[in-house]
Amino acid sequence: MFNLKKILKKTYFIKTQKLKKSSFLDFSDKKKNYSNSFFEEYKRFPKIQLDSFNKLNLNEERFYNNSNWSKNNLKNKNILEIGSGAGKFTEILLKTDCNLITTDINDSIRINYKNNYKRKYQNKVYFIKNNVQEKIFKEKIFDFIVLFGVLQNVNNQKKILKDSISLLKKHGKLTLDITKANKFYIHLLNPKYFWRMIFKRMSPTTVYKVVNFLIPKVITIDTYLKKNLGSLGRILSKIFFPFPLINYYFLPLTNKIKTKMSVLDTFDALASQFDIPLTKTNLVKIFKEIENELNIKLKNVDITEKESLIIANIIR
Repeated sequence: MFNLKKILKKTYFIKTQKLKKSSFLDFSDKKKNYSNSFFEEYKRFPKIQLDSFNKLNLNEERFYNNSNWSKNNLKNKNILEIGSGAGKFTEILLKTDCNLITTDINDSIRINYKNNYKRKYQNKVYFIKNNVQEKIFKEKIFDFIVLFGVLQNVNNQKKILKDSISLLKKHGKLTLDITKANKFYIHLLNPKYFWRMIFKRMSPTTVYKVVNFLIPKVITIDTYLKKNLGSLGRILSKIFFPFPLINYYFLPLTNKIKTKMSVLDTFDALASQFDIPLTKTNLVKIFKEIENELNIKLKNVDITEKESLIIANIIR
């Protein structure tokens, strides 16, 4: 159970006194920001990524496989989840009976609240809308911090990691994953970065309309090529349709749901203001700089590559 007075800095704790013990706390400045495109997608697909909705365990498997944490070790621990979106990992964390603070910079956190809050979680979980650059928490108060799928979409990666480490207790753990950077961005092999130059200049609403129009038109032929011709099919698909379609043809879901998931994640890839993947070397360098700036020595820095992701597990 959380005592907000011990968790929040005084200025922010005072603000909570006006909210009548609400589990949703809004510390934002109400201004539009770089992450508004994510709310654009989640308001249209509020539940589609949740394991509880699609009856798969994709998020739970990713969470435990990438973090190397044990469910039993999280019970009653103070956990901070940064950039939680519609709550696909929030629902996994809540199963552990932890004390959870889950945050996001945009109104996706309101969707997360609707998706995951239950009365039984009162005083055990808080959904907070705030800019991660603002330091609203006291230092050294969290046992675990989660940063999954966040860092590639911000332009201040080192600051977010540095601030997160300062929030960890001694021996506290941080887990993160981020898109792995490729050495070369060739249009035929990776059309995403060509199209992003165009779509970044459009409003999220316009980008969504384009993606939502195109994906249903081509997903059937894209699925046929990839499913039946393997690597050759993927190459042919990129030649005939050089657009960064993310296709979930391999999942045991209805075609309607798979199409919606493709629309959501293709939109996500194209509409986000920032897309800054990292290499393992980049991330190692960032942690070295943070150690120097904070004058600390992290007990463990485990960084691995897994398919399209770089995964890091840190012990302070």
